[in-house]
Amino acid sequence: MNKSVIGLLAALVAIALVAAGCGSSSDTTESTEGAEGASITKAEFVKQANSICATTEKQDEQEFSEFLKEEGVSKGEKPSKEVEERGVEEVALPSIASQLEEIRALGLPDEEAESILESAEEDLAKAEEDPSALFSGNLFAQTNKEARAYGLTVCGSES
Repeated sequence: MNKSVIGLLAALVAIALVAAGCGSSSDTTESTEGAEGASITKAEFVKQANSICATTEKQDEQEFSEFLKEEGVSKGEKPSKEVEERGVEEVALPSIASQLEEIRALGLPDEEAESILESAEEDLAKAEEDPSALFSGNLFAQTNKEARAYGLTVCGSES
C-alpha cells in the first residue's frame, strides 16, 4: 500500500472513532459535537439525556416483566437469584449499554458530562464482569450522585 492509502485509512478510522464517541476527553471539539455536527448545550444535553433515561426505564420495566413471565415467575413473586442474574445479563445490562450509547451520541457539552459518562461505562463493565454486583446497590452509586448533581435527575435516580 502506498502512503496516501494508509493515510486515508488512518483518517477514516479516526473519523469512525470520533463518530462512535470514542475520541479522547481532552479533544473538546469532537466530544461536544451532536448528531447534526453542532455543539449541544448543557441544558439541551440534560433535557435529552433525561428523556432517554425515562423512556428506557419504562421499556426496561416492561421487558423485565416479560422476562419474569417467560421464566414462570408470577407477579409479586420474588425471582430466584439465578433468574435475577439472567435478567440482569439479558435485559438490564444490554439496556444500560444502549442507553449510554444514545446519550454519548447526543454529544457532550463539557468535560464533566464526559467524566460522568466514562464513570457509568466503567460501572457497566464491572457489572458485565459480575452481574450480581448490581444487587449491592453500590455499583452505580457514585456515578448516580455525580449525574444528579449535574442535572441528570432521571438518569441518576436510585430507583
